[in-house]
Amino acid sequence: MPPKVSEIRHYPDAGWAEKVNAMRYAIVIDKTDNNYGAWAPDLPGCVALGDTVEEVGQRMRSAIEMHLAGIREDGQPIPQPSVLVNYVDVAA
Repeated sequence: MPPKVSEIRHYPDAGWAEKVNAMRYAIVIDKTDNNYGAWAPDLPGCVALGDTVEEVGQRMRSAIEMHLAGIREDGQPIPQPSVLVNYVDVAA
């Protein structure tokens, strides 16, 4: 199971920071003919598109945050991250 991570969020205009416990969800990014698409295997239906890998990653972060907010509003439990990511090298 992927570990929970802690994140420090800084608010320089307000002059303070906070430690937030965060969840680490795996995302899959696919290159299409015109852009990039991403999805989160642990969060069915949570997807995003972007013109670059960086943009789709940023949009996916927002999509996951909105997806989790909707789950909370519905009174459902937040899915725990369970997908592990690894690569396998094979002869081509």
